[in-house]
Amino acid sequence: QDRPLPFPRSSHMQRQPQKKTEIKWKCLLANCIHEVLSTRQGWRETDRDDWDFIWADKDWIRMHFDECRAGLPPTTKVNHFRNHYELTRKDHMVKNLKRMINNLRREDRASEAAMYDFFPVTYALPMEYGVFVEDYKRQTDKPIWIAKP
Repeated sequence: QDRPLPFPRSSHMQRQPQKKTEIKWKCLLANCIHEVLSTRQGWRETDRDDWDFIWADKDWIRMHFDECRAGLPPTTKVNHFRNHYELTRKDHMVKNLKRMINNLRREDRASEAAMYDFFPVTYALPMEYGVFVEDYKRQTDKPIWIAKP
């Protein structure tokens, strides 16, 4: 079961910040990120699991992050989050925006739901083909339709 990553605590729950002399980091990719991190003053690479910051690919996050997250302090930073595709894939992002609108309407918060009018009417084909055809038939003027594979 997916659990949300811990977010920073609100200001009234914050512990007093501790001065840290160095930041331990781990990079699982041999690329420019590794090169940049290795030249940062006050940053030290670690092979252990005591890192403050990790740069990992999304597959590593999906497979390993839950098992190591339990022992990490809330200040630990990661470059990806589980299920990132819920925002980074357009079809999933639209699905989540539509879900938010429907939830707000169900809660009688229509004015808040109306604030989500910033994205165009979108259909995920072939699943929503029937709805798309009905909306298309209802159009009286000559609308412009954009199809993306």
